[in-house]
Amino acid sequence: MADKISVIIPVYNVETTLRKCVDSVLAQTYPDIEIILSDDGSKDNSGAICDEYAAKYPEKIRVIHEKNGGLATARNRAMPYVTGKYMGFLDSDDWIVPDMYEYLYGLMKKTDCTVSMCSFAREEKDLDYGTENEKITVYEGEREIREFFYRLHGEPSFYSVWNRLYKTEEVRDLRYPDGHINEDVYFTYLVYRQSKKLAVSSLKKHFYYKNPAGITRNGLRARDEDLLWIWDRITEMEKDTPYAEYAVLNRKRASYTLCAKALVYGKAKDVDPQKYAAWKKEVKENYKDLSAGDMIRGSRRILLWWIAKVSR
Repeated sequence: MADKISVIIPVYNVETTLRKCVDSVLAQTYPDIEIILSDDGSKDNSGAICDEYAAKYPEKIRVIHEKNGGLATARNRAMPYVTGKYMGFLDSDDWIVPDMYEYLYGLMKKTDCTVSMCSFAREEKDLDYGTENEKITVYEGEREIREFFYRLHGEPSFYSVWNRLYKTEEVRDLRYPDGHINEDVYFTYLVYRQSKKLAVSSLKKHFYYKNPAGITRNGLRARDEDLLWIWDRITEMEKDTPYAEYAVLNRKRASYTLCAKALVYGKAKDVDPQKYAAWKKEVKENYKDLSAGDMIRGSRRILLWWIAKVSR
């Protein structure tokens, strides 16, 4: 018998993409998967679609309906319902290739890791349905895993939770920060700080939908300040560890991230001008630390220079 995998899918006003997402999980080659649809108070037809799938696949799909609380809350609500030995999260506007969970399960077994993860594509033509382009990197031990999390050498942001498989016993008691965005950063930190080994594959088996209204592609908004809140919490938790300096440096980078988002995408009217000025001031004060080494590379380094040295 295969070990069961539980997949949590938070749902909120995604009637146009939800079917494709759920169908991609139902089509998985891995034989034993349960789906937990956490409807976060959808105002469109999403809740009804969830019920339709649960009625059609009662042995595989469970639905939770609750009032709107945000993505973090929707995921947290579903956690107690997980019955699988392994679990994953999937966003309801994304979808996955048929062998993603079978592949991640095999990778976990092969490397004896706590978390296995694949890469993702933003264009369907870039997805990997086989393993011919496979490159696996294993991070083992506290220092290697922490350095991977803190992206000290210019690595791209890789905090997402939707392209991963977890051992349920390792994450069952962890929770996302209710009411906050950038929740993946915080949850991933909690996972990594207790993990012994991670396995990362270069294969792109997850399709990331480029929502033009998504959090990362909108202009800077007031709620984006949550990123600073997240890094303040992480910095506090790392205060007496050998990695305190890494956390502080990433907190400095968070201010840059907000300012860079405003520079590239603009900023909404709800952004407090005084707070925005304070973030820019932080970038200017921390320019030397942020520009040292390889933490910020390429065009992002040009943005850093512009914000710190040119913009007013």
